[in-house]
Amino acid sequence: MRERFDYRKCGVRAALVCLIGAGVVPTLLGSNSSSSGPAGGAGVLRLVHPRVIILKSRHTAYLYDGSQLVWAYAVDVGGGGYRAGSDFLTGETPEGQFHVVTRNAASEHHRFLGLSYPNAASARRGHELGMVSIGEAETIHQSELLGACPPWNTALGGGIGLHGGRRGTDWTGGCVAFRDADIEELFSVLRVGDPIEVLP
Repeated sequence: MRERFDYRKCGVRAALVCLIGAGVVPTLLGSNSSSSGPAGGAGVLRLVHPRVIILKSRHTAYLYDGSQLVWAYAVDVGGGGYRAGSDFLTGETPEGQFHVVTRNAASEHHRFLGLSYPNAASARRGHELGMVSIGEAETIHQSELLGACPPWNTALGGGIGLHGGRRGTDWTGGCVAFRDADIEELFSVLRVGDPIEVLP
């Protein structure tokens, strides 16, 4: 049996952001998208309906205001890489729809926006694999329905989120790492409940 990855390496002590986004990822921006936001990381964005789509294979996070693309940021993902269909056993960044549950401005990695991982989909899969009990899976499902932070102490792991400290290589324990200036910009925009989707 594979060793369960320690997601605390990414700063479980920091805040959680849960993301439930939808939309079309633009193809005009390549994998070398700019790392600095529209104001070069210095300005404060004023968005009405912010959401983020992360495309792991491009190492890029796309910030939207509703359906309008605002900016793209270069990111690092989990140390397991970005294999499609990644799961909670490998250290890869989990895929799926999440939402913001909490925020921490004094994170080990500068700023932290945690994800609502594990979500109901991963709980169902985990139960099928015998990793969590039916009671644990139901608790995770109820957390998703309530928009609350799911339990992080099951065999599925937890503490996945967006934070600073980008190094230009895949090094995290499942989190998504931005440049410090970029995570500051996102931290000023994203609120608890705002959607984020992680795609292959």
